[in-house]
Amino acid sequence: MITLKTRFLTAFGVSVAVLLTIVLLSPVLFGCFGLLSNSDNGDILRLLVVSSVNEESGRVLAFFLSWLAVSVLAAAAVVTFLLFTLERKVTRPVEELTAAADKICVGEFDVEIIGADEKEIDDLCRSLDDLRLKLREREAREQAILDDRRLLIANISHDMRTPVTTILGYLQAIEDGVASSPEQIENGYRQIRAKAEFLRYLAEDMSEYSDLESGRLRYNFEDMELKSFLDDMAEEYREPLESRGFHFDLSLPSEEIFIRGDRRRLQRVMQNLLSNAEKYNRPGGEIAVSLEAEGDYVYIMVADSGVGIPESSLKKVFDSFYREDDVRGFADGHGLGLAIARRIVAAHRGKIWLQSREGEGTCAFLALPRKTRYQQEELS
Repeated sequence: MITLKTRFLTAFGVSVAVLLTIVLLSPVLFGCFGLLSNSDNGDILRLLVVSSVNEESGRVLAFFLSWLAVSVLAAAAVVTFLLFTLERKVTRPVEELTAAADKICVGEFDVEIIGADEKEIDDLCRSLDDLRLKLREREAREQAILDDRRLLIANISHDMRTPVTTILGYLQAIEDGVASSPEQIENGYRQIRAKAEFLRYLAEDMSEYSDLESGRLRYNFEDMELKSFLDDMAEEYREPLESRGFHFDLSLPSEEIFIRGDRRRLQRVMQNLLSNAEKYNRPGGEIAVSLEAEGDYVYIMVADSGVGIPESSLKKVFDSFYREDDVRGFADGHGLGLAIARRIVAAHRGKIWLQSREGEGTCAFLALPRKTRYQQEELS
């Protein structure tokens, strides 16, 4: 491919060759001119043969040759300056851009791209650098996805191994007659049922997380009244929690509070928060659910009196596959519940966060956009 610099040099060489040709032919041309100017009776044949030049023609020729030499030198100086400018402002930046683009093509996204003096070249540098940064971000995201997948496989293997081992152990004990009394057999079946339920929840979480990651999860938004929604959740959880020795409290305002939400998905969020409040609580601890409305948002709080979470881990608990068990000293959970909850809440244009103190307990806050009475009347 012919470069811009090569074209300039070619044009300069052609120009010099033309000028030299004119210089070399000038004596002949001016000789002819001088003889023509002194010919008589139009004797053209005699003028062409004669080679003498009169004094006037010689002076004209000398002036022309001097002017032509100065023009050639000036042209050479201008072309040299243009070539130097081209080299500094165009050729060198373009070569650097080409080298940077070659590195980007092979995945070297940390290459440095320096701007240029010329606006057009500088704009090209900026565009290539923006592309480099976007490709580096995409590579980082893809690497994070690969790391998550590796961690997913490791966590699933770990989480499935323990309940499967437990189930097989109790079944073997029952078959071998080690667990022979009705109480032992009943306890074995109870443990088998609990571990089977855990595996079912794990499969559901994995399926839901996969749908959230791929964007396949569909929402069925409707007008929801939160007082009745939380009251129904409390009725479902109150008796099992109290039977296990926990104190359960529900605090609701007197007025009705409406939102636009997917009932099933929000139930999934509340189930996760209540499950964590029980799992990480103290024996005989307290679990409190409350609802408040302030401004354009409604706030649902789920508080427990458990072991709490270190401040350094409060933001990490919403990351996929981050296990609270490692923080709180338990050996249960697969690190997907809060990650799923955060994505569901985000789809409702809301926020979820935790406040916690080690040894005092944790409170989960859920903020959702409120649907006002005026908006309700408009829709109806």
